[in-house]
Amino acid sequence: RHHGPRWSRGDRLPPHYRQPQYVVHDWRARQFREPPRGYQWVNAGGAEYLLVGIATGVILQSIIGR
Repeated sequence: RHHGPRWSRGDRLPPHYRQPQYVVHDWRARQFREPPRGYQWVNAGGAEYLLVGIATGVILQSIIGR
C-alpha cells in the first residue's frame, strides 16, 4: 500500500522536509553511507530516507525500510 509521496533521484524535495527536525544525524547507526560534502540524510516520512543536497534539495539517493 502506498503511503505518501515516493521520491526519486533528481527530484527536488520541498523545503518543508529540509527543516532540522527531519535531518537524520544517526546515519551511521542506520548503516547509511556518509553524506558527501553538501548533502544530508533526511526522513521524508515513515521509513523513507533521502540523501538530499542541503542547498538545493535535489535527491541523490533514496532508501526505504531501514
